[in-house]
Amino acid sequence: MATGLADAGLLVRRGDDHDNRLVRLWLTAAGRALQQPIEIERRRIEDEVTADLTDTERRHLLRALAKIHRSAIGLLYEPVDEQRPGLS
Repeated sequence: MATGLADAGLLVRRGDDHDNRLVRLWLTAAGRALQQPIEIERRRIEDEVTADLTDTERRHLLRALAKIHRSAIGLLYEPVDEQRPGLS
């Protein structure tokens, strides 16, 4: 997907300054121009798929998803532990 977006001129790849194994994706001006229309559509879809939830259920869901997101981000920046199986 990233290759297609890069080929379309919507993003560029840059190496990470701290970890040479990582490649960061950055939006171009053309990609940034699409942010607002895409965000409007994302919100519309979110409203549609959560329409049957109460306000309280929606807040709980978003809070739980935010916690999951923070945990996932933490894993990205966690130093690789040679003692943990499956990681290298």
